[in-house]
Amino acid sequence: MGVERVLVAGPEGPRRALLIEWLARHGCRVAVAESGAEAQRLLAREGADLVFADVAQEDAWGPKGLPAAAREVTRDTPMVVLGPEAGGDWLAAARRAGVFGCVTGPPSPESLAHWLARASAWRERLGRRPAPPTPRGPAPELVGRHPRLAEAVATVGRAAPSKATLLVQGESGTGKELIAQLAHRGGGPRARGPFVKVNCAALSEALLESELFGHERGAFTGALALRRGRFELAHGGTLLLDEVSEIPLHLQAKLLRAIEEEEFERVGGNDTIRVDVRLVCTTNRDLAREAAEGRFRGDLYHRLNVVPVVLPPLRERREDIPLLVNHFLRRFRREYGSPVRAVAREAMEILRRHSWPGNVRELRNIIHRAVVLGAGEVLRPEDLPADVVEGRCAAPSAGLAAGRSIDEVERDLILKTLASTGGNKTEAARLLRVTPRTLRNKLGRYGAEAAEAGMGTA
Repeated sequence: MGVERVLVAGPEGPRRALLIEWLARHGCRVAVAESGAEAQRLLAREGADLVFADVAQEDAWGPKGLPAAAREVTRDTPMVVLGPEAGGDWLAAARRAGVFGCVTGPPSPESLAHWLARASAWRERLGRRPAPPTPRGPAPELVGRHPRLAEAVATVGRAAPSKATLLVQGESGTGKELIAQLAHRGGGPRARGPFVKVNCAALSEALLESELFGHERGAFTGALALRRGRFELAHGGTLLLDEVSEIPLHLQAKLLRAIEEEEFERVGGNDTIRVDVRLVCTTNRDLAREAAEGRFRGDLYHRLNVVPVVLPPLRERREDIPLLVNHFLRRFRREYGSPVRAVAREAMEILRRHSWPGNVRELRNIIHRAVVLGAGEVLRPEDLPADVVEGRCAAPSAGLAAGRSIDEVERDLILKTLASTGGNKTEAARLLRVTPRTLRNKLGRYGAEAAEAGMGTA
C-alpha cells in the first residue's frame, strides 16, 4: 500500500520543479496545484496518497489560510509542509493544524524519501486496521410515552445534526447508549462515519490512556506495535465515552485538550494527531456534584455539558412498563419462536409494582428469561423471578446488629446490594455511592463469598 499519487501544491519555480523530478524518479504520479484552494479541488476530484504543500512564498495558503486548508486535507490524506529556513508563523500554524510533517529550508532527496516511506507506512497501518463500521440495522428505539423521555429524545433530535457534545445522565440501564446511537444516526454526513464506544469504568487507569489515545511501538512493556486509539478510530464519526465520570483526574486534562483542540499525542509519541470527532458522554452520577466536590474537573464538566440529556429511571415512568413488556415480548417471541403471546394481568401488576433498580435493562432480561423458559401462551407470575414476585428489591438493613465489625457490615451490604441489582456492578456501585473500580477491589477481597453469592469477582 505504497505512495503512488502525490499532489504538489505551491507556486511555480525551481523548488517545485526539483520536487516533481524527484517524485517521478520514485515512480510517483504527480499532480500540481498553484494554491491551496486548487489543491482542495483536485483532492476532492481525484484524490492523492500524499500532499506536499510549499509555503516558502506568500500565496493562497498564507499563515492564516494553512490551518483551515490542512484540516480539510488531512482528514484522509497525509500532508507535508515545505517552508523557508527560518521558523515563524508558518511553522507554528502548520503544527497547530496537525499536518503530517514539516520540512524547513530546501528539500533534499533524502528528506523526500523519508516522508514517502513514512506516508507509505501510515497508509499500510490504516489499511490493516479499518475504523469500526457504523451500526447497521433498524434505528434504536426508546420505548415509552413519558414526557421526560419524550423531552430527552426531542433534545437529541435537535442537537444531532450539530457537532455539539452531549452529556447523557441517568441510572444504569435507562438507555444512555441508545441515546448516543440516536445522536450518531441523526448526525447527517457523520452518520456514515464510525460509531466507537469506550467503557471508561471497565478499564484500569494504566490501560485507559492507551485505549483512548493509542500508543507508539515500545511506549511501554508489551507495546509491540503501534496502536490507534479510540479517538483516531472515531475520526469522522461519533465517540461514546460511557461512564465518563470514572476517568482518573490526571487523565482528564489530556481529555480536555483533545476535546477543545481536537488534537493529542499517542502514549510514547511526539507526533500530534488531529481528529474530527463528535463526542457523546454518559454517566450515572451527578457530574455537577462530582465537580463541586473535587472528584471531577470543573472545566471538563462545563466542556462536556453543552447539551445535557437526563433520562428518568423506570420507577418514575411506570406507565411505560406495559409498553416495554409488550415490546420485549414481541422481540424475543420472534427471535426464539416462543409460544408466549401475552402477559397475565397478575404478572403485569407485579411488574408494575417492582422498584426496578436495574431499570429497562433489568426488565428486558426478565422478559427474555420468561420467554425462553415459558411453556404456555400466557406469561404468569410463576414465570417471573421469585425476588420480583415477593418484592425483594432493596438491600435490607437487618445486618446492623451490635457486636458486628464495620468490615462485616460493609461486606454484607455490598453483597446484598449486588444481589438486588441482579449482579449489575455499575448499578450497585451507584447505589452504594462508590466507584465501580472500588467495588471491584472490595469484591476481589471477598473472594469465595462473592462467588457463592452468585456474583463472581470480575
